[in-house]
Amino acid sequence: MQFGNAPSEGNDLAAYTLQTGQSWYSVKGDSWTVSIDNPGTRKVAEFWQDLKDKGLVSKSGNAWDPKFNKAATAGKVLTFVNASWAAGGLKSDLKGLSGKWRVAPMPTWEAGDGKSSSNGGSATSVMNGCKTPREAVQFADFLSSDPQAVKTGIESGLYPASKAGQEDPSLTGGDPYFGGQKVGDVYKASAAQVPSTWTNGPTYQQVQTDLTGAMGKGTLPEAVTEVQASTVAAIKKLGLSVTNG
Repeated sequence: MQFGNAPSEGNDLAAYTLQTGQSWYSVKGDSWTVSIDNPGTRKVAEFWQDLKDKGLVSKSGNAWDPKFNKAATAGKVLTFVNASWAAGGLKSDLKGLSGKWRVAPMPTWEAGDGKSSSNGGSATSVMNGCKTPREAVQFADFLSSDPQAVKTGIESGLYPASKAGQEDPSLTGGDPYFGGQKVGDVYKASAAQVPSTWTNGPTYQQVQTDLTGAMGKGTLPEAVTEVQASTVAAIKKLGLSVTNG
């Protein structure tokens, strides 16, 4: 039996780090500070590496990965940590397990902590060069605020960031796949506990790429140390001021 899957790419590690209240970037004056190798990320990396070494988690796989699906169908997966949107992967890929899953708050590092996190997400953006930017912004606003538009997103498996959207009646009922559980209540409580400490930096895609590669070659703690250095170098290459955090 396994406890789901260990972090296998950069976004996973970022999500767990967010829960600790740490951030990989910060700004002081006109200079960036890179803190990928911070106490929170290191705690996360060491925890999951220990589970990997003990064979308590799969090395890779997720709710849409054939390896995960095969193990889950065989009854070898006890639990896994992911965002609310991952429920869509379970419902589409593991139809035969309907009624056997339940949703729970994210495990915390300390009892009573309550902090949660977010993993991924989506945004509606207006691209540079758009011929009708005013109308495009109005449409983006409509998608995120109009009750029917929000409801359509919810029906497609999205969980709204807006507090008004979280009150949509479609989120208050029981979900048959999860045994009739009112999963919207769990999502709502969790969303309120996501720390607001994260800062996105100028080279996040480089961090994501480098971490994913490093995690595939060595241990998670080794990847954290390696990408701390590669990120400082990447920001310097952009001609920006940067220091080690």
